[in-house]
Amino acid sequence: MRKRTFELLTGIDRLDGRPDLLPVKAMYLVCGEEKSGKTTLTLQIASIATSRRFIVYWVDCGDRLNANRLRALADHWRADLTKFLVSVPRSLKQQEEMAVWLSDHASRENLIVFDDFTHLHRIEMRGDLRRDNFLFRSLAFQTALLKDAVVSRGATVIMVSDVHSVPIDGEERPVAHAITTIFSDVLISLKSINYNVKRLTVVADHERLELDVRITDGGIS
Repeated sequence: MRKRTFELLTGIDRLDGRPDLLPVKAMYLVCGEEKSGKTTLTLQIASIATSRRFIVYWVDCGDRLNANRLRALADHWRADLTKFLVSVPRSLKQQEEMAVWLSDHASRENLIVFDDFTHLHRIEMRGDLRRDNFLFRSLAFQTALLKDAVVSRGATVIMVSDVHSVPIDGEERPVAHAITTIFSDVLISLKSINYNVKRLTVVADHERLELDVRITDGGIS
């Protein structure tokens, strides 16, 4: 029997069919400001994946998954929600335990999503250097575990993160960018042009694509 190969599809015609920008067995970082469409895009990717018989492990780190939005996207893309498995960690330690389990059990037929990856890290920071260093190490360890799921087990991983402005130059970067970007193969960023139109930028290796996309009830196109 011929083995199925996971091909990442976004549902965006101008982007799909670009293996140089959407490689298989890779680690993705999707980032953007609030309401930029980053979770909608990731839900759309996940919905399409389940319709192609892949199991999605969705780790909702910020406990903000909108069931109505998920249902609307699932209906539009004919997703199989029995293959969409959601877990909600209540602490960074629980999030780390989920990363350990997924690193041990993932396969090439899995899409692993950590939505709002740095949320619990941010809310547990207390300004105590010793404790905060421990939290940073946990976040770095999780990133390494997820990269191992890609390299050793052939899974595809998406981390979703907010951005913040760097005081020195005003540039927007993913939160904890030194950790979240170190193992990422592909960076997908979204920036609001207006309420429905977003600027999507994809950077992979030396390739770059920038295009404007529109958010609708059916997702992003």
